[in-house]
Amino acid sequence: MLELSSEAVTFEASNSLSEIFFDDVNQKICTVRGNGAIGVVARGPSPRDIITFRLKDNGKIKSMKLAPGCGTVAVQRETSRVDFATLKALGANVVPKEFSQSCKMRNATILGLEWISKVEVLFVTNQGIELYQVNSDKETVKLLKTYNLSIIWFVYYPKCRMLIASSGSNGTILNPFLIQNGVIARIPRFDVDLGSSKLKLLERDVTVAAIYGNVFILVLRHSPRDNNLSDIVMYEINSDPAQCALMTHSLTLGQSGQFAMHVLDSLIVVHHQTTARSMIFDIRVGGVFDGIAHTHRPVVDNIAIAVPNNVSTDPDCSYEPDVELYAPTWVVFPPDLIIDAKVGCMWRIRVELAPAVEIFKDNCALVQFLLHRRTAKRLLLTVLRSLIQDRALTLKDVSTVFDWLSDAYAEHLRSGQKKSGDALQARLLLPLEPFQSVVIEQSDIFNHVFYSLTEEQSMDKKYLVDCMLQYLLSLQERRVEAQPFLHEILVSSLARCEDFVKLQQLLQYRVIADTKPLAFLLLSLEAKHTPLLQLAVDMLARLGTAVEEIVEVLMSKHRIVDALRFPFVSL
Repeated sequence: MLELSSEAVTFEASNSLSEIFFDDVNQKICTVRGNGAIGVVARGPSPRDIITFRLKDNGKIKSMKLAPGCGTVAVQRETSRVDFATLKALGANVVPKEFSQSCKMRNATILGLEWISKVEVLFVTNQGIELYQVNSDKETVKLLKTYNLSIIWFVYYPKCRMLIASSGSNGTILNPFLIQNGVIARIPRFDVDLGSSKLKLLERDVTVAAIYGNVFILVLRHSPRDNNLSDIVMYEINSDPAQCALMTHSLTLGQSGQFAMHVLDSLIVVHHQTTARSMIFDIRVGGVFDGIAHTHRPVVDNIAIAVPNNVSTDPDCSYEPDVELYAPTWVVFPPDLIIDAKVGCMWRIRVELAPAVEIFKDNCALVQFLLHRRTAKRLLLTVLRSLIQDRALTLKDVSTVFDWLSDAYAEHLRSGQKKSGDALQARLLLPLEPFQSVVIEQSDIFNHVFYSLTEEQSMDKKYLVDCMLQYLLSLQERRVEAQPFLHEILVSSLARCEDFVKLQQLLQYRVIADTKPLAFLLLSLEAKHTPLLQLAVDMLARLGTAVEEIVEVLMSKHRIVDALRFPFVSL
């Protein structure tokens, strides 16, 4: 269910002559040879995404980051100074001129740097954070904002320009910051409970990710004594910066040892190096609420990362046995990258949804899982058709499933109609795309499920009718008008079942909407159930635009007096 990309990006493996750096903003792996004098090669996840340039050999490089768009590079060689170089319109062999900026805070040590935008860079030091504006054309750097804080390590999330700074004796105090529009906005800090005062929170155990349209800080908590106590706690960042992050979910790992995390399509994928296995969590499927947070177990457990059959790589890197899956030299980066500096390869990892059909034992959980995956629409419709055809769902389950589908559909219809001012303001603070479940239109249900199943000889037609009624009911409860073709196929299906009593009740209680095509369909069924004639005439009369058709029907049934009277009665 987990698979490496079919294209592996290759780079020079780590050795005594080169240094390897990862640029999280641009998703590039940077290989530096000869302190930059021999050359720098920055490669992205795509094999054709390559940038090359040279730098002056001014000493050993500690860190390197490219500005968004890769027009400027920031290089840290000393503990308190950063050098900048402009790469615009320069050939690969031209060494650019550099300009520098030292820390504003005295005796501060730079822990790392991050580009906030093309012209803004953030220095993170052991004494606080410093935001600078970089003018590459004038080769000047201007201080914009500072914030004093004793920092041990930090994690940066470029998607919404959020910095998580660790402080405290054990690093368990997390201080979130939003850096936007030249402003540093601090979100209230919170303390992570590791269960023991002797344990320290490390940078590698903290991940920031967008899950279902919300920002979460995921913290891996190790339990050396009891494997079942190792877990990942999830702190949700409130859209209001004045509110403290709250622990809302806990993921039970049931293992101990080295873990790594990816977040793919709102799924938390946890890799376990010791067992060479992975597990997948979905916080919208299952879970037990204890009054404080929801506790989850994996929806998919004990799976191994697969290698695709058609691999496209350079000769320097291949999926031969010497490239070890879950190797100790693997380093994962958000959202979906795996880098092995030892062999010089970078891969993407993806979730293959088709195997979930065989893995999930709970059919409702399977539907719920697929409903939340962006690319699962076709598979979801196939699964839904199969479940109904095999009667693998009780009518209660069918009702639940259609409620989920109708909720997503109704939300989709309403999403473009009204947005509150508060929501717009929140999006400015946390600029994330709102999560949207798979949208199953009424036409999708009609074409891929109901209509195709009416042609199946082995299909239990009465069960299919009950499923249709459940779908119409779910739409009605959400005040979504059902399309006429749904009513027409329901009438046809009831006629095939010869359940005319139920059909008559649905028509009399106006569960089925009035339409002219439906009225003529009822007329065609009059030979099987005589009362349908009058119901069809009544429907045409209610429509008020079918006087001629009604007269013609009455005349064909030799009801001459009724045919002569009807035009005057309808006036």
